[in-house]
Amino acid sequence: MLLMSCQSTIYDHSFLKRYVYEGASGSYIIIPINQYQYMCIYNDVLNQVIYKNHYQETYKDYLSFLYTLFNNPQKTDIIQHINRKGIFDVAHSIVWEDYKQIGFKRFVEKYMIEDGYGNLKSNLSVRADILVVAKIMFDNGYFVYFGDYIAEFYFSKEMGIIYNEE
Repeated sequence: MLLMSCQSTIYDHSFLKRYVYEGASGSYIIIPINQYQYMCIYNDVLNQVIYKNHYQETYKDYLSFLYTLFNNPQKTDIIQHINRKGIFDVAHSIVWEDYKQIGFKRFVEKYMIEDGYGNLKSNLSVRADILVVAKIMFDNGYFVYFGDYIAEFYFSKEMGIIYNEE
């Protein structure tokens, strides 16, 4: 179960386990760097490159690594193994503050549109805001995908994504 408050998110094994399965390949994970900074990283890169090259000897499996990364990020030196250009901050985000004020249901009504295939996408256009939206959706149990053809993030409750590339 994922427990969500406006102050912190607690990620348990049942939430993180969804990102270990083959079907989660192609999705993105929003990893914590510190209290206010996060990074949107491709799940396959986190698993196949970062975990396997730097952490496989330390953690018994990818799930154990994810659990530590999300619940005690200072125990990992993940910052040494990622491109810092991908880090974003929620501390001064208007979208983040709005979410804390209005809650998830109203947030979805205000900032999301349905794509006709059961997926949601943001109605925002500023990259920093879209990454904050990705974190909020991730924290609320959505898989985060990027549609290369149309260059947009999509959010789905199900593993895998269906979208029209026309």
